[in-house]
Amino acid sequence: MNGFAPPVLFDGTHLWSADLDALHTLAEKAGLKREWFQDNARHPHYDVTGASQRRKVLAVGVVFVGQRCLVNAIRLHRQHPACRRAVEAAGVKSTDPLDKETAPG
Repeated sequence: MNGFAPPVLFDGTHLWSADLDALHTLAEKAGLKREWFQDNARHPHYDVTGASQRRKVLAVGVVFVGQRCLVNAIRLHRQHPACRRAVEAAGVKSTDPLDKETAPG
């Protein structure tokens, strides 16, 4: 283990990280309920909808990014072979035109 942990990114609405343990840890620190976790095979994330929730999330050390940056980070992560295998195993078909060569089927 190299000690590197991917950042937890937040675009003002969605809280995401390539590291689910880090994602859940920060979500818990921010007071987000585990049942708010969206266990989506393509991009597991938390939805953060209230202003007070947003303030709490920003206070626990997430990296605030624009929506386009978050989408690009998720796309880049999905290009990783282990992630592609997990998505394929879940039977998820991509509708993202950037995933043409990685889409299952």
